[in-house]
Amino acid sequence: MNIKNFIISSLIGGIVIAALANIPVINLINCLLCMGYWVGAILAVWLYRRFEGTLTLGQGVAVGALAGLWSGLINFILGLISAAGIATLITALNQILPADTLDLQPDFAGGLAILFNLIGVFLNIVLGTLGGLIGGAIFQTRPEAGVMGDEAPVLGAPEEPVAEQIADQSSSADEENGEPPAETS
Repeated sequence: MNIKNFIISSLIGGIVIAALANIPVINLINCLLCMGYWVGAILAVWLYRRFEGTLTLGQGVAVGALAGLWSGLINFILGLISAAGIATLITALNQILPADTLDLQPDFAGGLAILFNLIGVFLNIVLGTLGGLIGGAIFQTRPEAGVMGDEAPVLGAPEEPVAEQIADQSSSADEENGEPPAETS
């Protein structure tokens, strides 16, 4: 496993997942069974297969999980930025409106935002892992079917073909009798 290809493909997949989750209107694709999360992880697995040439199911799952982690971290950072904006808005509203009208605590809202975003990171990893499993099942390298006769010999079975064994036996029997070896075609 090439770590560089592993990280690059998962990072690209994570960025795609984060984009599909955060860009307005495009994020509606996630209403279809969180499709944006699966698409990004499957893309990451496909990219890894393109970089490496081979892929196992385990590698696909690992690439998908790491893509989910990357998207979770990106979404966590974006969530903290928006939580900071919400906390600023709450502080401004508390200064403008009378104290009895709104009694919002920016610290409480910030703590809930962090907790909510940490749960989101975990869900991103889970959905990325599922997408990696799907992508690994689709893009895994399957062993090619061998040509007949290319199988490994069975224990105790002769390695040379039967026709050659018969020809060798008949020529050795002819030599013992003093006859010249028979011509085989």
